[in-house]
Amino acid sequence: MATKILVPILGESIQNATLYRWNKTVGDTVKRGEEIAELETGKANMALESPVNGVMLEVLVHEGALVETGDLLAWIGDAGEVRVEQEELSPNAETDIEAVKANTFPIEAPASSTTSFTSSGERIRISPVARRLAQSLGIPLNMLSPSGTGLRIMIRDVERASAERKSSIKEQSVSAPARGIPGYLKPLTAIRQLTGERMSASVQQIPQYSISMEIDVSQVVRVKDNLNRNNLNANGKVSITAMLIFVTARAIMKNPLVNARYIDNQLFVYEHVDMAVAVATSQGLQAPVIPAVELLSIHEIAIRLNQLAEKARSNRIAPQDLEGGSFTLSNLGALGVTHFNPIINPPQAAILGVGAIRPVMLPLDDGGNRIAKLMTLTVTADHRVLDGADVAIFLSKMRDELQALKVE
Repeated sequence: MATKILVPILGESIQNATLYRWNKTVGDTVKRGEEIAELETGKANMALESPVNGVMLEVLVHEGALVETGDLLAWIGDAGEVRVEQEELSPNAETDIEAVKANTFPIEAPASSTTSFTSSGERIRISPVARRLAQSLGIPLNMLSPSGTGLRIMIRDVERASAERKSSIKEQSVSAPARGIPGYLKPLTAIRQLTGERMSASVQQIPQYSISMEIDVSQVVRVKDNLNRNNLNANGKVSITAMLIFVTARAIMKNPLVNARYIDNQLFVYEHVDMAVAVATSQGLQAPVIPAVELLSIHEIAIRLNQLAEKARSNRIAPQDLEGGSFTLSNLGALGVTHFNPIINPPQAAILGVGAIRPVMLPLDDGGNRIAKLMTLTVTADHRVLDGADVAIFLSKMRDELQALKVE
């Protein structure tokens, strides 16, 4: 018996997803647990696994279509199996145009209709379950056409029309610029759309400001090199970002309001530092979370961070990797950026922006000079939670922690 492939529960507060890619096509053999498709939500890509062994019998939703939890995507069964839709039968299975009018369905035919009937009174053969589904989705019956050999409209035909309509609406929502301007339109990924919405809300709803401090990180570089000198495990290599996460967590524990949020004229202070780390992916900016980071060593942080980076590179960050987060760190130093003002990741109260390390010649008290390695750290904060002095004290604590690092 054929098995339905449905859109699973997508995650906390995620209403829909885009069918990003099919890894299998009709006729392909699939094994239980094998990834047959990828779904793109506003937060991450997630793999859709087959619940059974079998053959792809039918694919009902095309790549790029918008889908929701519970939507039917495909059928898997035995090779050569003819899938039979299990629906209730009734004497009302055949519906004519007058019945359509009685049920207040609009009957204006689309310009490019491919249905096998018209509004001149010809009868429409449709199963009662499919008719109720079409009515609940607001799909006119004259927009439906049967795909089976029995010329009877079934659930899969309604679902196919719904998916096509969603895709059409999405495409039509993009307006082209004035004629004559060279260029092309590039649709936003779901992740970029969500990032844009969240950052727009952040700027509009949070009174935020930024404070920067230059810090000598020569000791940080020396400690990092020592930690990695005899470390042959690539997954355990310690980066500057890992060391900054380690130090930031300790500075936050001494300045807990940095690890808070504003809610209903009150402050909610988080018990643990659940560190979100901004990562650039091919789909857009994501911020996977390392929970309770203040309890981890530098090596443990490095391993977790490297694992998340690998997931990001292969678009395998899962929704659960993005849940929570009490403070965000964004490091653009590797791209040569020396200073930037990050935007708060709501509902958090602060975010740390990290610039590139640069060598600078500094004067000594005895008249000589020394080469120092400076880095600019910038904190953007919610003024309802933190005053400027609070942020300055936090950055000073960051400086003290960074310059006091020792080899473990």
